[in-house]
Amino acid sequence: RVSAFGMPWMALSAVLRGFFIARRRVEPNVLSQLVEQSVRIGIIWYALEWGNAPDVTARCTAVLAATAVSEAVSACILLLFYRGEAVHAFGAEKARRPADPARRLWEILWPVEGGRCLASALHTAENMLVPACLTVCLLDGRGPQCRGGPVRQPEGDGPASAHLSLWAAGEPFGAADA
Repeated sequence: RVSAFGMPWMALSAVLRGFFIARRRVEPNVLSQLVEQSVRIGIIWYALEWGNAPDVTARCTAVLAATAVSEAVSACILLLFYRGEAVHAFGAEKARRPADPARRLWEILWPVEGGRCLASALHTAENMLVPACLTVCLLDGRGPQCRGGPVRQPEGDGPASAHLSLWAAGEPFGAADA
């Protein structure tokens, strides 16, 4: 439950870190991370060395509280840097809605998600074919001596005896092929 207090600060920090990376400014990110780690280490050191925590649960709670506090401090530092940078990035005028946000989002979304879907489909096909070949090859009793053409029916009975090979005909199957 104590960790939950740090989550909003982590989200805000992530957004602001992305903003500064996009602006090609590393100073705010570096400084905020240094302060964050210093605050975290300081609070943890104090809580574990001089704190009156009687049991392990209280000490773990102190460590998680230190993380939440350090995230809040880091986010506040980034907000201070953002106040100065926002004027340079966006100007002094009031924010306004883009002309066609749906089209702009689609232009960003389709190449990213289309590529991801294609990669997932290819990966799924590969994961379905290779184990099927190995399983059939091992169930058919030939093991590493399995050779192959595309599909053949060996001397056994049933569907488990069918052999689907991904390797060229005449090539042996070995551990290096897996």
